[in-house]
Amino acid sequence: MFGVSWQKLFRLPQTYFLIVGAVLGYVTFLVWAGIRPVTFNNSY
Repeated sequence: MFGVSWQKLFRLPQTYFLIVGAVLGYVTFLVWAGIRPVTFNNSY
């Protein structure tokens, strides 16, 4: 596992799709779970 070089790993397109997908999912979760209750509380 540690024998894999990071340069070779980051040349793979799958790695970029995995990182971008994880970041987009995390940001979407933060927006849905963080901003939505705040707007609901302000409306009341």
